[in-house]
Amino acid sequence: MHPFSSVCRRALCAAAFISVASALPAASLAAQSVGFSIVPTAERIQWSDNIAFEDDWLYGGRAAFRFGKAVELQPFYFTGRKYGIDVSRAPTLFGPASTGRTIDLEHYGLAAQLNLASGNIVPFIRGGGGIMRFKPDTGNRQDRLAVTAGGGIRFGIGQLQAELFAEHLGFRLDPLRLFSSDSLTGGTSVRQKNLVYGGAITIPLTVAPDDEDVDGLRGASAPIEPFVGRMRFDGDAGLS
Repeated sequence: MHPFSSVCRRALCAAAFISVASALPAASLAAQSVGFSIVPTAERIQWSDNIAFEDDWLYGGRAAFRFGKAVELQPFYFTGRKYGIDVSRAPTLFGPASTGRTIDLEHYGLAAQLNLASGNIVPFIRGGGGIMRFKPDTGNRQDRLAVTAGGGIRFGIGQLQAELFAEHLGFRLDPLRLFSSDSLTGGTSVRQKNLVYGGAITIPLTVAPDDEDVDGLRGASAPIEPFVGRMRFDGDAGLS
């Protein structure tokens, strides 16, 4: 594993642990006051024109930790095996080494969701960060930092809740490096802007007291910490 990817993955795991831990009071919050759901999900990616993948589906899900009615923390994982490649555009965008190749994709990380209402129809906004992993059938694996932002609507179906959503998925990538045997071969990594949309079913496994009795949060905190930064890469990395 590339040292930079290893550091990013460890930092992501640490951030997920700290985020969940920080939302739990040290002594006063009982475990049953935090709601927990599993959210099987299918999402379809409409790729940037600079990437020669076919628009296709990733499958997986999220685990939703609910702190009252308004705030949820959602670790997520999605995957697509032998993902479709547009053979007519691949030689131009991915290079001649992409001919006849296949690739597996993984997307995992942590998102925060803010529910904007309560009841049977709940609009929400969601944002998060994680890793977009590209695994060619042969060659070097690439892990790219990815961010998501979007929203959707959740509505009740019996004891379950269905969800429709649309999100922006952004990361930096040089397509010529995906299928190259030399990870530094190619041009400059550029920002790839992709559209993700899909649906999910929320299956609650616990019911928190806040879900029924209290508006807002009780006995929990969900800090929001905006930050701005700039990455300065080593000159030998070939990254802008």
